[in-house]
Amino acid sequence: SLSTLRMEGIQLEGPIPIFLFNPILLQTVVLKRNQLNETLDFGTNYSNQLEFVDLQNNDIRVYNQPANKPIQVILADNPVCQGAGNQQSDYCQASQSNKASFSIPQINCSSCSHGKEPSPACHCVYPVTGILDFRSPSFSGFSNKTNFITLQKNLSDLFKDPRYQMESVAIRNIRENAPDHHLLID
Repeated sequence: SLSTLRMEGIQLEGPIPIFLFNPILLQTVVLKRNQLNETLDFGTNYSNQLEFVDLQNNDIRVYNQPANKPIQVILADNPVCQGAGNQQSDYCQASQSNKASFSIPQINCSSCSHGKEPSPACHCVYPVTGILDFRSPSFSGFSNKTNFITLQKNLSDLFKDPRYQMESVAIRNIRENAPDHHLLID
């Protein structure tokens, strides 16, 4: 049940076989800083869970974008991004990151006084904050909100216990820690 394939800077070389993206549960592929070349093509039988592919700093010359499903692809520092028509393409921007830009739940309340934050019920409260550090989550994609909605719901259910006296649980700033690839959530 392979969900993440990460082989950075290990001198892989040659074309990328289409079947590489076929494992059913595959969500994330990171093959940056290698000598992979020719064409990036997902074919038609790639994993329907595939969300993120990072091939920065290789020798990819052609990119055939998948027609069926959007996949976040990073091809910065590849010849395909040196062509005049591709330089501004999202996939040629190295600034993309394996980071989610949403918070759960979405809170649209008035601002609060210093030190307080609005709760989902729009009460101004002093937050209890911390960082969750997941070493091996059972998923690897950052664009699928369902995983984080489920996490938020499960944490909320846990903290409904009267011993904790918490009104609500919110998660935000979902990101990957670069050195060790842990999933971090505030």
